[in-house]
Amino acid sequence: MSRHPEEPVQDMIDRLAKELAHAPEPGFDIASTVASGRKAVRRRRIAAGAVVLATALVVGGTAWLVAPGNDDQPDSSQVAVEPKATPTPTQTPTQTPTQTMSAGLEEEAEPVVTGTAGEPAINPAAAVIERDSFTASNGKQAEIYHLRLHGTEYYVYLQPDSASSFPLPAQGLTLREWAEVQLVGPDIEDDQWLRFDRGSHVTPVLFGLEIVKQVQNPGLGENFAPAGTPTALVEARLDGVTFFLAVRSIDGQRAEAISYRRDDRITTLQQFRTFALNQYAENESGGSEGLR
Repeated sequence: MSRHPEEPVQDMIDRLAKELAHAPEPGFDIASTVASGRKAVRRRRIAAGAVVLATALVVGGTAWLVAPGNDDQPDSSQVAVEPKATPTPTQTPTQTPTQTMSAGLEEEAEPVVTGTAGEPAINPAAAVIERDSFTASNGKQAEIYHLRLHGTEYYVYLQPDSASSFPLPAQGLTLREWAEVQLVGPDIEDDQWLRFDRGSHVTPVLFGLEIVKQVQNPGLGENFAPAGTPTALVEARLDGVTFFLAVRSIDGQRAEAISYRRDDRITTLQQFRTFALNQYAENESGGSEGLR
């Protein structure tokens, strides 16, 4: 409908009312069309929800169950089930840059470091020369390694909750011999080697043990034995193998001989004495490392 410029406003209103009074019947059912539209929207929502569910399972493992709703309820296509919330992991205490750097430098030089779950692990910087699964004579099991780290070679054994390492030549032991000693202990107890027969002079107790040389009261210091205690350093042979022994008898007890099997680093009794002196010297905490 167009309005002529000269047509009064009232006449135009009258014409409009007359035309609307004779409007044709609608060609479709508005109510049913709207209801169908709502159903279509719900189906699209359900389909979209299924895609989101599949993506969540692949990416994050968060399970949401999307259930089709009742068509009689306009808002029935909603999330029907929400699984129990996954516990929030405990936060790791924040370390200062200095602490982190210090810990990193310490671990960098060690063949065994702490793994991501707190377990002992091989330093990633180490080169593995040999690796094997080992079962000791007492049934204990471990993963054993021969490693090289920063120019030094080590023997290492790992168990789920423990580990040990030792720099080569490791008293001349093979990797498996070393692992056996670590997991079982030496075949010979400390008090089975020797005895003091007079003063600080020792004689063999162990059958087949031959004393090559001995030094009485070698002066290894208070950390090895209190003043006045009988002590000795001994070079001995057993079954063709040379051992160096640091011997002491504290409070009148049986002689205790701490053994070191000859290797490429310590080849003489004098070298063993120097090594023992260093091991029993005072350290920053006032104690000593000792030969153990």
